[in-house]
Amino acid sequence: MRDVVVIGAGLSGLTAAWELTRSGRSVQVVEARDRTGGRAHCPKVNGHPVDLGPTWVWDSERSIHRLLRTLDIPTFAHFDDGLDVYESDGLQRGRFPRSTVLSRRIVGGAARVAATLAQQVDAIQLNAPVRVIEPIKEGLRVVTDAGHFDAHQVLAGLPPSLVAPMISELDPERAQLWSRVPVWMGDIAKVALVFDRPFWKDHGWSGRGASSRGPMSEIHDMSGLDDTPACLFGFVPESAGLDALEDRVRDQLLRMFGPEAVPTQVVLHPWWREPFTTTPQHRGDLRLFGHAVLRAPALSGRLQLISCETSGVSPGHLDGAVERAQAVCSAR
Repeated sequence: MRDVVVIGAGLSGLTAAWELTRSGRSVQVVEARDRTGGRAHCPKVNGHPVDLGPTWVWDSERSIHRLLRTLDIPTFAHFDDGLDVYESDGLQRGRFPRSTVLSRRIVGGAARVAATLAQQVDAIQLNAPVRVIEPIKEGLRVVTDAGHFDAHQVLAGLPPSLVAPMISELDPERAQLWSRVPVWMGDIAKVALVFDRPFWKDHGWSGRGASSRGPMSEIHDMSGLDDTPACLFGFVPESAGLDALEDRVRDQLLRMFGPEAVPTQVVLHPWWREPFTTTPQHRGDLRLFGHAVLRAPALSGRLQLISCETSGVSPGHLDGAVERAQAVCSAR
C-alpha cells in the first residue's frame, strides 16, 4: 500500500512524483508508454532532439521557469526575427503581430525536463496502461497491464477524457463533464522539417508562416542552438488528413519558401492517432479547460486530476502541467 499512485509519466505526473518523493511520501508512477515524457516527445534526428510535442515556454510563466531553474536546465530565446509569409490565393510577406512576452525553448528539448525528474523518482513502471481505477479499503486500486497498484490516493496526469472511462463509480455528471474536455494537441500533427542550413535567415525571413491552403496551417523556426539542427516545424490539423501528407508538406514548402526549401528529413507525428493521449472526444469544449470541477477531488477525495488541461493558470501549456501538479502536492 503506497501513499500515492501517479498515473502518467508526463510532465505533470513526474513533477507530482518528484515533489511527493521529496516530502517523504511513498510513490509509484505507472505509464502506458515505453518512455517517459508523455506529450513532451523529443526523438533525436541526426543526434539532436526535435520537439514533436510542446515547443515553447513564455517569460510570463512562473511555475515552469522556477522548475527549470531548480533542475538547472537552461532555455534560449525563440527565433522569430525577420519577415513572415502568409499564403492564401498568393503569397504576402510582412510582419505578423508579436506577443510582448518573450517565448523561449528548452535546451535539449521539452522532454529533457521529464527525463531529469524521472532520474529522481525511484518507482516508475513503464508499459503499464491503466484499465481500471476502483475503490478498496483505505484507498484506491489502479489496475494496469503490468499488475495492480494500491494507494491511499491517486493523481492522474492524463487528459480527463481518458480517465473517465476507467472509473465505473464516477458520478454521472462528473463523468460526462470529464468526457467533454478536449485533449490539448489531440487534433493536430506536428511536422519537423530538417535542413542542411537555415536558408530562411539568409533572406531576412523569420521562418514563420501561415496558410489557408495547407496542409500546414502554421510554420515556425525550430532550430537548435547555433542552428543545430536547422529546422522548421508545422502544425497540421486533423481535418487535413494523412494521405500523401509528406508530399503535400514538401509542395507547400516550395510554394511558400522557394526552391531552397527542400528538407533532408521530414518527421511526422499525428497526435490524434496516439491511443494513450487521445480519445474520440478529443475535440471537446475548449471552455472546459481549467474548469473548477476538474480541480475538485473525486472518489471521496482520493483521486485528483493533474494534467495540463486542468490548470486554471496555463491550461494546455508545460507551465500548466507543472502548476497544477505542484498545487495539488502542496495542499497535501
